[in-house]
Amino acid sequence: MEAITCDSGSESDPFNVSAPMELLENLKQGYQTIDLEMFNVLAREFIVSPKSIASNPPCEDRASPSTLFFGFELGDADPVVKAYFMPAAKAAETGRSKASAMTDALARVRRHLEWPSLQNLMTEFSDLEQRLGFQPLMVAADCVEPRKSRLKIYVRSDDTSFEGVRRVMKAFNDTPKIDLGLEELKLLWHLIFALDSGFDETQQLPHSNSETSGMLYYIEVRPVSTNKTVKIYLPVKHYAPNDEVVVNGLCRYLEKTRGPQGHAGHLFVRALREISQHRRLEEGRGVQTYLACTIQDGSLDLCSYINPEIYHPARKYPMTPKHQSNIQVPYF
Repeated sequence: MEAITCDSGSESDPFNVSAPMELLENLKQGYQTIDLEMFNVLAREFIVSPKSIASNPPCEDRASPSTLFFGFELGDADPVVKAYFMPAAKAAETGRSKASAMTDALARVRRHLEWPSLQNLMTEFSDLEQRLGFQPLMVAADCVEPRKSRLKIYVRSDDTSFEGVRRVMKAFNDTPKIDLGLEELKLLWHLIFALDSGFDETQQLPHSNSETSGMLYYIEVRPVSTNKTVKIYLPVKHYAPNDEVVVNGLCRYLEKTRGPQGHAGHLFVRALREISQHRRLEEGRGVQTYLACTIQDGSLDLCSYINPEIYHPARKYPMTPKHQSNIQVPYF
């Protein structure tokens, strides 16, 4: 979720911090389980005062000026609030690239947290950047007590071949079960990107000029483990022919790999058509943005990310008065 107001991206709030902080304040009042210790560790690295970037104004070619986003994990108890930090503000403050600003910030976070898994990851991170073509993009943490939290480092790679994906997934956990999961991932890849069943694994997907093109991954570390979990986000919004191909491919994948339970995919199709009543799925792509995949016990754990396209020309909404914020932003 990107919280915004009419002042977001303006001279007074160039990296849109006020609206997210107001949202967080409201969430704290509603959910007693929110713990901000991990949030504050990251906020000290990524939230900067507008005065400190006056000599390095933000670039105008970004998809969004925001520093801070939120996600929510729903369960039986209170939702788990997840905070996502982008490095653009820190890059503008220091005059460095976003990737460099992110890497430097993570090095400082590493010294503060002293998690074995994070120590191991950051020790080899420079090598991973070079060997796998990683570009650090974003970092996230759960707003829960630190011993239960996770740190997730998001990276992008320009390599859109399946062979490149295989290298990344095996770099963190090279076991026979990973190979089984990769075979499932190859089947899904073939179906959602409409490739021949015997496609060349070294072949790149069609070029995209979007700022969010390429393969997206996150690497997850926890405080009480030395293990690292990797997840890939397949950017179907850029590379699939259209939303109809993606959802049909996903259904065929489920039918081939999940047995009788695979037919539940048709319920997903019905829900997707309800969400996208403003246009037919075959008319374009973007209602489905990513298919996220992790490999667990030799099989894929899948999550589909949906964008209802609220700004699509076919959707119209009344204008609302300008929102005024009274929250004072703490600059660390």
